[in-house]
Amino acid sequence: MFLIGLPTVALGLRLEKNEKEGVIGVFVEGRSEAIITQHARAGFRPYLHPIMAPDGKGVLTEYQPGHHKHQTGLYWGFTRLNGRDYFHNASGD
Repeated sequence: MFLIGLPTVALGLRLEKNEKEGVIGVFVEGRSEAIITQHARAGFRPYLHPIMAPDGKGVLTEYQPGHHKHQTGLYWGFTRLNGRDYFHNASGD
């Protein structure tokens, strides 16, 4: 597998999982901030945020920007999954 043009082994990637929060972070050795974070808590659609720029000097996603409060980073916008509409109804049933 490759990430940012380098083999993942060379990057020294590690995953940190927080089951209570429903979060998994991907970290590069030597960095204290995750380069990508997956959120998958119960009762809310899963999404990725933040996704960091390859150089670590910027965030490529937004969480609930003022112009579109329903947007949550990079998310799965399924409209019909197990009887649930995750695109139009981020939480609830």
